[in-house]
Amino acid sequence: MKSPNAPGRAEAWLAALACLLVVAGNVGSLWSVDYLPTHDGPQDFFTLHVANHLDDPAAGYGDFLRRGSPITHHGFAFLYAPLDRWLPWQSAYRIALSGVLLLWCAGALALARALHRRRVWLGIALAGLAFQWSLYMGFFSFYVATSMGLLILAYAVARPRWRTRERALLAALLFAQALAHIFPAILTGLLLLSLGLARTPPRRWPAELARSAAMGLPAVALALMMLAQAGEQAALTAEPGAAPAPWLAEWPGPWLMAKCFASGPPWRVWTPILLALGVAIHAGWSRRAAGARWERRPREDRVLLTAGLVMLLCAFALPLHIPGWEFFAPRFLPLALCCLLLALPMERIEAPGWYRAAAGSLVVLGLASVLWAAGYNRELGVRSAPALAGLEAGLQRSGARLPMVMDPLLGRPLADADAPVPYAAPLLNLGQIYATEQGGMPAHTFAVSRPTHHVLLRDDPVRPFPAYPSRTYPLVLAQEDAGAGTPLRRKLTTFVASHGVDFEDVILWGLPADAELLLQRGYVADWRRDGLMLAHFEGCPVRLVIETDGDGMQQARVPEALEVELGWYPLLEVARRYAVPWPEPGAGGSAGGRVRLPLRGSPCGSVWLRVAAAAAERGEAPEPVWSCRGADAEGRLVVRDTRATPELRCSLAPSGGLGPVADRGGAVAVP
Repeated sequence: MKSPNAPGRAEAWLAALACLLVVAGNVGSLWSVDYLPTHDGPQDFFTLHVANHLDDPAAGYGDFLRRGSPITHHGFAFLYAPLDRWLPWQSAYRIALSGVLLLWCAGALALARALHRRRVWLGIALAGLAFQWSLYMGFFSFYVATSMGLLILAYAVARPRWRTRERALLAALLFAQALAHIFPAILTGLLLLSLGLARTPPRRWPAELARSAAMGLPAVALALMMLAQAGEQAALTAEPGAAPAPWLAEWPGPWLMAKCFASGPPWRVWTPILLALGVAIHAGWSRRAAGARWERRPREDRVLLTAGLVMLLCAFALPLHIPGWEFFAPRFLPLALCCLLLALPMERIEAPGWYRAAAGSLVVLGLASVLWAAGYNRELGVRSAPALAGLEAGLQRSGARLPMVMDPLLGRPLADADAPVPYAAPLLNLGQIYATEQGGMPAHTFAVSRPTHHVLLRDDPVRPFPAYPSRTYPLVLAQEDAGAGTPLRRKLTTFVASHGVDFEDVILWGLPADAELLLQRGYVADWRRDGLMLAHFEGCPVRLVIETDGDGMQQARVPEALEVELGWYPLLEVARRYAVPWPEPGAGGSAGGRVRLPLRGSPCGSVWLRVAAAAAERGEAPEPVWSCRGADAEGRLVVRDTRATPELRCSLAPSGGLGPVADRGGAVAVP
C-alpha cells in the first residue's frame, strides 16, 4: 500500500530533473575554466605528481624529495594519482575535481533520500553548495572524506538493523574514510555510535558499545598510528627547552565563521545556516512544549539534531587555529549543517501548497548557488589567466625555484570579512603549479609531515636547497597599499629578489615595475609577459681588493680569517658572506698585504660591503675595531653601481680613522 506522503511519479521526475540540473551545473562550472585556482590545491596535486614522477631526472624532483608513506590524507590521492600517471596534469586535475564534486552531490542526495524520499529537496539544496569554502581553500582530502561520511551515514540510516555483514561493511567504509582524512572519520564514527545507541534499548547499551567499538577499531588504530608519528616528529623537531605551543586564541566571529561553509554573497552564506538553526529551534520548542512530539520524531532525526548542534557549537566556540593545525574550527561546519538541514521533516508538511513552495524554494536555492559559483569560477579563471600564461613557455627546470608571488589574493579584498571566500589566496602556491608543468623544486612545499604528506624532504639531498624568505611580504604590500614605484614595494621586492641568487630561477607574479626592478638588479628573463616573469640570476660579479696597512693595524688585533658581508642596498640584511684567507704576516710580525676576492653572486646596482671576523672567530673576541676607509659608522661601504665599478678597493683601517662617512643611516631594515 502506498504511503500517503510518498512522492508521486510527477514529483519524482521533477526531483530527478532538479538533481540533474544541479549536478550538471556544478561540473559544468568547473569545466568552463581552464584551471580553477584554490588556496592549497596546488600543494596536493604537485606532491602527488612528484610521487608519480620522482624518478624523472629531467624534472629533478628526486634530488630534493623522497616518497612518503602517509597514514591519512589520501582522499584526493584516490582520485588524482591514478589519472596523473596517464594524463597531462591539468586534465587529471579537472577530472579528479569533477569526481570530488560528484561525491559531495551523491553524499548529500543519498543521505536525504535515506532519511525520507520527500527530503530529497533538501539534498538538492545541499548539492548546490558543492562549491564551498573547503573546496576553494583546496582542502581536497578533507572535502572528499566529508562526502564519504555522508554516504556512510546514508547507508547506516537506510538499514534499520546492523547485522554482522552491515557492521563489517561500515567498519571497512569508516577505515577508508580515515585513510582519506582522519577528522571527518572521527565525526562520522561518533555519529554512527550515537545512531547505534539511539536504536538500542538502554539495557543493551553495553553490548552495543562493544559492537560499535569493534566496528570503529580499524579507524581508531589508524588514528593512533597517526598521533604516534605526529608526536615523534614533534619531538624530533622541537627546540631544546622550548615551551609547549599554546592554543592560538583567534576567534573570527560569527559573520566570518559563517562564510567558512557556503561562502559567497550573504544570501548564499546565511540561508542554510538560518534554516538549520530554525530546524533546531523548532525541534527544541517541540520537545519542551510537547514531549510526545519529540518522541514521535524518528530516532535518526534526534541523533542528527543533537550532533548537528554540538558540532555547530564547536565551530563557533573553538579557536580558528590550534597548534599544528590551521583552520581547525571550520572543519565542523559541513557535517554540522548537513545534519541539521536534513533533519527538517518535509514529509510532515501536509498542505500541498506549502510543500510545493518549500520544495521549489530549495531548488531555487540550489540552482542559484550553482549559478553564483559558475560566475565566481569564471572570474577566478579570467583573473588568474595572466599569472598562468608562462605555463606555455616550454621551459624545463630541475633545480630549486623561488616563487615571488606579489599578489596571491587575485584582487580580492584584503579584509577576510569583505572577501567572498575568506582566508583564500588563490595564487599563494603558484610555484607548485609551475613546478608541476616545468619541473624543479619550489620553496614552501608540503613535504615535512610524515603522517600526511606524500613526499618528504630527503635527509641527503643531492643539491642543498637555498634559504628562502617567508611569505608575509604580499600581505605587507596589500596592507600598506604599496603600488608600483613606492619605496616599500621596491624594498620588499629587492629583499625577496636577494634570496633568488642561488635558485635556478624565480617565478615572479607582480607588476611590470617589479619585473623591471629584477632586470635592473641582474636577473635575466627566460620568459616574460607584463608582470609575469621567469628569470634566472646572473648579476654583476665584481672583484674586491682588500689592502691592509701593517703599521696602521698594529694597534688592533686582526683575525686570522676575514669575512666579507654583502647586502643589496638600501637593505640592512646580509645577503651573502665570503670567506677571506688572511695574507702572510708582513715584516716585524704585523699584518699587511693585499687580497683579491671575486664576489660572485653580487647584484647589479647599489650594494654595501663590510669586512668582519669570520664566523669561526665570533664569540672568541670582541667585535673588530677596523673597517674599510670611507665606510659608515656601522662599517658598511656603499657602492653606488657595480656595473660601473667591476673592481672595488677596501683599505682597512682602525675605526678611529675611518675617514669620510658614506651614506650614514642610508640602509634600511625589511620586516
